[in-house]
Amino acid sequence: MNLTIAWRNLWRHPRRTLVILLAVIVGVWAMVFYAAFIRGMMADMLRQGIANLTGHVQVQAPGFFENPVIDARIRDVATVRDALGSLLPEGARWTSRLRTGAVVRSPHGAYGVTLVGVDPAAEHGMSFLADSVTEGSGLANAPHGLLVGRALLVKLEARTGHRLVIDAQDASGQIVSRAFVITGVYRAQLETTEKQLIFCRRETLQRMLGVGGDVSEFSIVLPAAEESPAVARTLRERLPESAFRVLTWREMIPFVGAYLDSMTVYALIWNVIVFVAMAFGLVNSVLMAVFERVREFGLVRALGITPFGILGGVVLETACLLVVGAAGGSLLAAVTVETLGRTGIDFSAFSAGTEYFGLARIVYPEAAASDYALAAGTVFVLGLLVSLYPAVKAARITPVAAMAHV
Repeated sequence: MNLTIAWRNLWRHPRRTLVILLAVIVGVWAMVFYAAFIRGMMADMLRQGIANLTGHVQVQAPGFFENPVIDARIRDVATVRDALGSLLPEGARWTSRLRTGAVVRSPHGAYGVTLVGVDPAAEHGMSFLADSVTEGSGLANAPHGLLVGRALLVKLEARTGHRLVIDAQDASGQIVSRAFVITGVYRAQLETTEKQLIFCRRETLQRMLGVGGDVSEFSIVLPAAEESPAVARTLRERLPESAFRVLTWREMIPFVGAYLDSMTVYALIWNVIVFVAMAFGLVNSVLMAVFERVREFGLVRALGITPFGILGGVVLETACLLVVGAAGGSLLAAVTVETLGRTGIDFSAFSAGTEYFGLARIVYPEAAASDYALAAGTVFVLGLLVSLYPAVKAARITPVAAMAHV
């Protein structure tokens, strides 16, 4: 009965109720959508970080991470291969690469880049490279082929089939030059990746630099990112620290891990900010309803209703409003996230600014059940708390005060 009365009281002034209900719906929608946007952005940053030749775990030579020069390379390749073959969990993949700083030259300019020697077949499922070739045939059947990013190709004023000259330092410290043919063009989420990384076959780069079968890194992709610490710990126990260094993705891209850890805090702060803006309207609406019903409250007090009963009735009315608003806002947010989760939010027009923060050109929002629960819970709990002020005002109304009210 109390619930029915509270619901009917809400709709005495439907226009006012609809306005505050709309504010609650928009508030919950804003909370959930912001959390979904942040979650999607963080998930994309993690995916891009893992796919951008990082992997979940890497095995390197000591000092390579701080100073990626050709001298800091893994010479005992067989030991690492044996360890990976016996220690990695089912479903894990790995590949080895050789990296070096280089200068790429064309008739229209020269630019500093990172030249990466890869095994094209092993890159499938390991990095963005396998599915990013938009022009040409890639490296599969091109011993002296070169895979260049679209952004760098524009700077070099070159296209598929053109020759580029690569200058790099070999194992003996001498500068060596080699002509390569552009056999493919790739696109990456970040333009900085396209400008910085160029790819050739690993064995070609090994011969060019005179390093035999040595590599710079072993990159490992696991079925789940949560397995990284355990796998890294196992590899550290197997591989001698003097010759190898095992790093997890959190150690290689620490800012992504920091963002992921603080995401819930960001969402909670945003929820409080949105609620504070919404709370003024909520308190004002309930307070107006109380002042309009002073005589009614005085009458029910005279009939024997206790102050606590009146306070509970006002809070129940607010609770009905918040529940409907939270449900409507959650439904609207679910539709929005589902739609934009398929199409994405395109930030290409702001790529220069977004890439400064490691943000991809297109962000796909992702909402978890906890995001809806956090938004609805914040609105409901804090909404009931702020409704106590007008509810206490109503509970203090006496029959005498009601008779004197004009």
